[in-house]
Amino acid sequence: MSKRSVLVIGPMFADLLIEGASQMPRSGEERYIDSYTVSPGGNAILALAFARLGLHCALLSTIGDDFIGAELRDSLETEGVDTSTLSVIENQQSNISLIFHDASDRSFLTWVQPDPLVHEHASAVARRIESNHFDHVHICFEYLSHRWAQDLLRSLRRSGTSISTGLGYQDSVSWNQGSVEQASLVDWIFMNEEEARRITGKREIRDLLHALRGIVREPVVTLGREGSVALSEKGETIRVPAVDVSVVNTTGSGDSFAAGFIYALLQRRSLMECIRIGGLFGSMTASVKESLSPRIRPELAEAMEKYYGS
Repeated sequence: MSKRSVLVIGPMFADLLIEGASQMPRSGEERYIDSYTVSPGGNAILALAFARLGLHCALLSTIGDDFIGAELRDSLETEGVDTSTLSVIENQQSNISLIFHDASDRSFLTWVQPDPLVHEHASAVARRIESNHFDHVHICFEYLSHRWAQDLLRSLRRSGTSISTGLGYQDSVSWNQGSVEQASLVDWIFMNEEEARRITGKREIRDLLHALRGIVREPVVTLGREGSVALSEKGETIRVPAVDVSVVNTTGSGDSFAAGFIYALLQRRSLMECIRIGGLFGSMTASVKESLSPRIRPELAEAMEKYYGS
């Protein structure tokens, strides 16, 4: 059997995860932190997860021609990610996020490359992609508003490619009718409970799931420590508890959930199994300092019963 192939589309970052910063220093003051971790972030998390799971994965993204960009590319290639769809923007820095976190919350300071340059390079790469080359595409939601992305997804979908996206905080805050139309380009949307509440205006899980049915065929919502929930095409509510772990850092746990779900989906597993594997992967990442748990491998998915029972 040929290896399943996935294309991930969206920005990636160098995540500098800072622990123990109780408050920002005052002018002229120096403060010390407990520890820090540097990890590939953004859509690199998904790409690395897919590669570790034995899938062929290409990442359509951009980096700068700086030290950070070189390190990000090296990290991807070392793990087997296909970087032929990765563009280097000359005379630009690479995206970076400073993430201040503890076990319960996080905040960000972020620098991103200019949008016009990013989409100029991304659209040029998209024109070279063959419509029958990928089994699945995962694209960041904000890219769905761009014509090049819409044209690419329509072409891929005609060839039978399944498509997913993930919502972010900003996507849910700015949600409007245009967002609903963009959502029609995909088969799956991953979001957390707060994002689902913002875009539906509903508070109760049952109500927001049914409201989401007007946007996507089978809604999937992560619930943090409460696990995750989905509404099947037949109207069955499927709820999966969270795996019990000591939470260290939630950065990347949503992307890890999406990676596990998509991995199971490509194996034609049931919706319940997709949610379970996604939840397991998300929990494993929440239990480490990095933005992606090193335990995310095919063996972990096969050990699902150890965590959930049969």
